[in-house]
Amino acid sequence: MKIIQLNTNCLTNSKKIELKNVLIREKPDIVCLQETFLKEKIKISFNGYKCYRWDRCDIKGGGLCTLIKDQFVSEEIPTTFGGNNEIGIIKINNINGNTLSIINYYNNKTNNFDKNQLWSTLKNIQNPKIILGDFNLHHQTWNTQAKNQQKANCLLEIINDLNLHIATPCNLETHLCKQTGKISTIDLTIISRDLQLQTTIHSSHDFDSDHYTLYIETNSNDPNKRFFNPDKWSFNERRIKKWQNELELINLDHIDLLPTNDAIDEITKIIYETAKKHLKVIDKKPHKQLNSTPGWTARCEAAKHKRKEARKIYKRNPTQLNKIELNKVTAQMKKNHHQRKKHCMDKPYKFQIQLQYPSKRSMEELPQNN
Repeated sequence: MKIIQLNTNCLTNSKKIELKNVLIREKPDIVCLQETFLKEKIKISFNGYKCYRWDRCDIKGGGLCTLIKDQFVSEEIPTTFGGNNEIGIIKINNINGNTLSIINYYNNKTNNFDKNQLWSTLKNIQNPKIILGDFNLHHQTWNTQAKNQQKANCLLEIINDLNLHIATPCNLETHLCKQTGKISTIDLTIISRDLQLQTTIHSSHDFDSDHYTLYIETNSNDPNKRFFNPDKWSFNERRIKKWQNELELINLDHIDLLPTNDAIDEITKIIYETAKKHLKVIDKKPHKQLNSTPGWTARCEAAKHKRKEARKIYKRNPTQLNKIELNKVTAQMKKNHHQRKKHCMDKPYKFQIQLQYPSKRSMEELPQNN
């Protein structure tokens, strides 16, 4: 699953074009934006994504926006979070019946950090959850060169109380002060521990903003199980007819005795369960096997994956150092494969040589055996 997080510092028309190019190039599943400065009268849309917005209507600045791919079933979770500090919560469903909560957060550095309000909001959100955004807080836990702030200590207390984990690497460059040229770490990614994801995060200054773009990738610990995989449905005429016929046979007399909210939940459950039975497509394709090339081992596969990651980094930030690193990883991968291929091919070749040209000792023993 790919996530992009960025403080846009005003989402102007030129930045919208930049963002569309990033969506086309990176194809992220989720995008979280802060300080969009959008108002209700300004309309924006991105192909293939559902847009959730939390605009500031009364005062200037601020504003959040979260983009979720259309193929995911998502909904906004209302919150009573107030003040100039902003939070936007989206719940996303996956095929295992679980939900993933995405919390887009912005803390205005000119206002007081409300510990109790943030703690109560996060506590009421079920796990697994990912909190990401611009916290505007400095602490040596995520930046060894920073001075510890009391507000940051409050955030650490929340993280410990709710059993959360800071996924942002220490000293990751996320903000560049244009007045002083100082680089700091104030954009954080926090995940729940029960999510059990291997999270990799890197930043790149490829957007017209004083904040760096954060690229977050999460993978399940179990390589045979993808945590995030959308449902596949088929709405052909034959399947829909079977679904409608089963719905007509269901007895709904007990629904009248239920309260309104319970009745809605019961009807929704019936519709979903019957649709899953007739309209859901079950993928029967076998899992992808290891490359069958002679001499290809798990070590070669790991080297190939390492080269893929190095290529992504170079593509996003084409510096001389990244190019050198890509060339080193590519050379190491080719060396590993060549050695394993040679070792693999040598065994049958040597065996054939022994059959065609037996050793002197075996030739001497041959008459005795006869």
